[in-house]
Amino acid sequence: MKWNIIADSSCDLREFHPEDERISFASVPFVIRTEEHEFTDDLSLSTEAMIDALSKTKEAGRTSCPSPDDYAALFPAEGNIVMVTISSNLSGSYNSACLARDMLLEKDPSRNVAVIDSKSAGPELTMIIRRLYSLIDKPLSFDEIVNDLNQFADRTETIFALTSFDNLVKNGRVGRIAGFVAGKLGMCGIGVANDGRIDVKSKVRGTGKALRVIIDDMKAHAYAAGPVLISHCLNEELARRLKELITESWPAALVDIMPTRGLCSFYAEKGGLIIAY
Repeated sequence: MKWNIIADSSCDLREFHPEDERISFASVPFVIRTEEHEFTDDLSLSTEAMIDALSKTKEAGRTSCPSPDDYAALFPAEGNIVMVTISSNLSGSYNSACLARDMLLEKDPSRNVAVIDSKSAGPELTMIIRRLYSLIDKPLSFDEIVNDLNQFADRTETIFALTSFDNLVKNGRVGRIAGFVAGKLGMCGIGVANDGRIDVKSKVRGTGKALRVIIDDMKAHAYAAGPVLISHCLNEELARRLKELITESWPAALVDIMPTRGLCSFYAEKGGLIIAY
């Protein structure tokens, strides 16, 4: 049976080419706009150029999620379909995917099609996709795999280390008072995913202290050396420092690093980290 994986571009996975020919991956883009610019978050987008352009404009940028038709355009004629989206509490992408699913099932009730709400963004979507890949050859039904992925999304943690919450605040993703802490006098804001929303957990001065807060958060959540994925917005050096701290505390930890795509770069802003574990 062929498996077709579709993620919105809040997933930092740009391309996925498994050796298994039964599996395909496609990404449906968000669009990021200001009065002067429009950026489609596809494989041609230069994140660095987008960040530079946005830094020179005073007006708040806005994002547009994929439409149901955008998802439906990627549906193949046959095979299982699993769509993975940014948190339903942060965007309408999940609802668009659900509408596309419902339209397909109305035409063909026999199809296996599911939507997974990541309850997060960025690296957690990639972790869910990797989890799906690991389950495909197990003796599980489609519904059992979907149930596993939903449970996996529920127990995976996400934490952010950002020097600016400006775009999150301007777009209503965190409160204005909470967002004020970042970018002031060398401060870093530490945010966590809470029921699919973003809460600012603490503020610290300096990146070193921010990394220690992340390690403490992992210990508090009883992290036990499983997979960790660090997405960074033009800050690979800090991501590598965090990886070193994680492997010092948990030598068996499986830590990967990847750059953010357009949407997560827009919200994390230059220098930000998003960590899923």
